[in-house]
Amino acid sequence: MTDFSVVLVYGSRKEPVKLEDGASTPLQIVAQKASDIYGIPITGQKLVSRGKSLYPLDKQLSELGLKNGAKVMVIGKPYNIEEDEQYKEILSINEKAKKIFDRLDSIRKDLEQFERGFLPEQYGGSAREKLQKRCVSCNEELMCCLEELDGIIVERKPDELKECRKRAVTRIQEMMGRVDATEQSIMTVEKSDNA
Repeated sequence: MTDFSVVLVYGSRKEPVKLEDGASTPLQIVAQKASDIYGIPITGQKLVSRGKSLYPLDKQLSELGLKNGAKVMVIGKPYNIEEDEQYKEILSINEKAKKIFDRLDSIRKDLEQFERGFLPEQYGGSAREKLQKRCVSCNEELMCCLEELDGIIVERKPDELKECRKRAVTRIQEMMGRVDATEQSIMTVEKSDNA
């Protein structure tokens, strides 16, 4: 098969792209290459050649009348994660989780005092139960954060947003593990206290 290429044009930038399957290449491949080169998601781009919109994406280039060396204009706006509403939502959930984790730090400090035999004033006589309730509250709120993240649909979004959500989920799961460890420590103090 002879070399077959198209020239992708975006603004003043021109990028020649070789296509292995020649004129039988589906338009989807050209759209993906445009996305890779210019950062414009396939769902947000329009491809035009000789004043004619190119679609659907499953059609072969030969069916769309494209020949070797054809210029394909790429119209669209590059993806900016900072402007994405779902990204802002993920950041908001991250902030909420951070505040919960700060509360856990406070619980851990109180636990250290309790382990040394000091009873923080706000607990009165039932320090263990109150510390456990605070841990359970943190865990429940972190679980709500996970549920909110789960409700954010990122299937048709760039990998960058998917990775951001994945990092947030991992971070919250790690926080939940620390809450569990703190709760275990509280129970251990209780057992050694009763012994």
